[in-house]
Amino acid sequence: MILLIRPFNYKCECNSENRGTSQGEDNRGTSQGEDNRETSQGQENRGTSQGEDNRGTSQGQDNRGTSQGEDNRGTSQGEDNRETSQGQESRGTSQGEDNRGTSQGEDNRGTSQGEDNRGTSQGEDNRETSQGQESRGTSQEEDNRGTSKGKDNRGTSQGQENRGISQGEDNRGTSQGKDNRGTSQGEDNRGTSQGQENRGISQGEDNRGTSIGQENRGTSQGKDNRGTSQGEDNRGTSQGQENRGTSKGQQNRGTSQGEDNRGTSQGEDKRGTSQGEDNRETSQGQDNRGTSQGQDNRGTSQGQDNRGTSQGQDNRGTSQGQDKKETSLSKKNELEEKLTVVIVKFDFCKSGESARSGKTDPESQSHGRQGAGPEWDSFSALEFHALDMPTLVYD
Repeated sequence: MILLIRPFNYKCECNSENRGTSQGEDNRGTSQGEDNRETSQGQENRGTSQGEDNRGTSQGQDNRGTSQGEDNRGTSQGEDNRETSQGQESRGTSQGEDNRGTSQGEDNRGTSQGEDNRGTSQGEDNRETSQGQESRGTSQEEDNRGTSKGKDNRGTSQGQENRGISQGEDNRGTSQGKDNRGTSQGEDNRGTSQGQENRGISQGEDNRGTSIGQENRGTSQGKDNRGTSQGEDNRGTSQGQENRGTSKGQQNRGTSQGEDNRGTSQGEDKRGTSQGEDNRETSQGQDNRGTSQGQDNRGTSQGQDNRGTSQGQDNRGTSQGQDKKETSLSKKNELEEKLTVVIVKFDFCKSGESARSGKTDPESQSHGRQGAGPEWDSFSALEFHALDMPTLVYD
């Protein structure tokens, strides 16, 4: 009996994703990191005097819930260089271009040469403008996020976006709303009925991660429900549809039904899924932000929301890039070994007989093999490769 069993060699990968962990891979807003989304020092100074954006933190720095982390969304040193070449985002500065997606590759979200040309002609994060300086709240630029005269009328009736100015309307889908991010009165009402948003102001409700929960990013009753089972991305709303200037809610960033289900079980936002096109906004889910074919391919060649990765596992700030959020790319690497198996078929013959003819072999008789019992006189061999199953051979 011949028993051959093919060995199995498995190589598994471990997926990190650590959103808001103590080691801080994706540590959104950390104690040293500062999540430099916008400023040159990196305190998130969205229109405030000292700035820190204090998104629900005690000392600020946009500590989106980590202890040290840097949010390193795909950067080498971190600080969340989401947009700029130095990593300051310069929203509303005189030179700043917001450079979401630069040529040096600080999160080149989805361009071929890397300017994040979200539907623009020349780039520099021209999210919607023809000159492309993003100039949120500057005197010359417009930011024209898809408006006709360009005051960033995000779903408002008059709207000027005035991030951090004294009158400011922006009215992101609110009835009164001032947006005044970091101003003294500020309402911003991102789709809420009362909601004040007041990012980094003195009375401020925004409460990103607070106990009252008007935006409650990551709270117990969860209006923001990032990654919930029903998930409407209730960013600070009372019912939670995000109603950013939409008529029925559901965040409908340019979609027909769209819930923005960021990381939910039915998942319309499918960040990094197997079909996944970062369906943040559209009904087909290509996030066609001003693109002609659109898969949102934020910095990827094939488009699985590869935020800053080369092969696209949504490596948000990891060194190996596991963070495979529901992707089909985290494979179990099997090492296939080819085994050559030889089966020998033996014919039992009488002494002096040929295995084929059964006739007596005079030559064998002459060599004195008479009476020695059955002889293994001939054999045939069969060779094959075992690839998929353990091979059990009995003869």
